[in-house]
Amino acid sequence: MAIPVFGLTHTSVHDHYFPSLVAFSASTKPTATIVGEMITNVAAELIGRLAAVHVTGATISTDAGATYPSAYAWCATYIRQGAAIAVMEAIAGAGAVPEAWQKVQDQRNKDLKEFGYLILGDAPAPSEQASGPRSHGTHNNLTADSSEDMSSMVPIFRRSDKL
Repeated sequence: MAIPVFGLTHTSVHDHYFPSLVAFSASTKPTATIVGEMITNVAAELIGRLAAVHVTGATISTDAGATYPSAYAWCATYIRQGAAIAVMEAIAGAGAVPEAWQKVQDQRNKDLKEFGYLILGDAPAPSEQASGPRSHGTHNNLTADSSEDMSSMVPIFRRSDKL
């Protein structure tokens, strides 16, 4: 299965971030093929980050933004900028990446981690329930305890006890 790249090509990265340079081709450094690989690598990273918040990236990308236009645009922008950072590193070295580009990408990563799928705007509901105490019972098809299963032991210490 191919990694979804949200319709991005080397031309999109060039036109948005490097319009004053000659268009990427077979003879440029990096080549159009290498830029395409950079796009795929950043897309793969994003798909992993989306999976960490229980969103399937392929669901967003398969409809070319018709059903989830905000999420599609967010993902495309993430990948385009990540690829531009990789291109800049290939052209001039890691220290040459504009600080603003890296700050924006770092903030996107932080926002995705902190807010999950909500940061995408109109993303599809998570592919599985979020982890945590509230969903543990329903996620694992557990039933509520009955009073027969509960202990009648009185705890030695209570929260209100002073230590």
